[in-house]
Amino acid sequence: MPTSNATSRFSDRVENYIRYRPGYPTQVLETLRKECGLTPVHVIADVASGTGIWTKMLLENGNSVYGVEPNVDMRETGQRLLSAFPKFTSFNGKAEATTLADGSVDFVTAAQAAHWFDLPAFFSEAQRASPSASPAFNPARTVSAAAVGLASELSAMARMRPKR
Repeated sequence: MPTSNATSRFSDRVENYIRYRPGYPTQVLETLRKECGLTPVHVIADVASGTGIWTKMLLENGNSVYGVEPNVDMRETGQRLLSAFPKFTSFNGKAEATTLADGSVDFVTAAQAAHWFDLPAFFSEAQRASPSASPAFNPARTVSAAAVGLASELSAMARMRPKR
């Protein structure tokens, strides 16, 4: 499906996302802490942040989060729902062109959207936004984690070596 269709197809589903889209298990954060060394001081880019389901968990962990979302309806809803979090910044961008500054983040996540991405371009963009990418960065496991949402796989999801 062309990227424009993958982006626009969610405009009329925002309210359903809010009502019916499940959250993520707390084990996801535990895995990122244990396997990747995630701490509240890390800055995270949440790509395809949508209405903010995963983003909110990161914010509640104490992280600063840049939500990158190409769909205006999803992005505006996420901004509204996450407005109480001062560490949240929303960007109009897509996986392959986030608009984030070079080296501006420690981790790049994509909860369940990687199957829509041009993966080689996304991985290149993730490494540009966080040039301290670990050699353990494993695109094949990232896709598996993003597509299936398994907490055990998320330890490899766009894993970045902490700068702090």
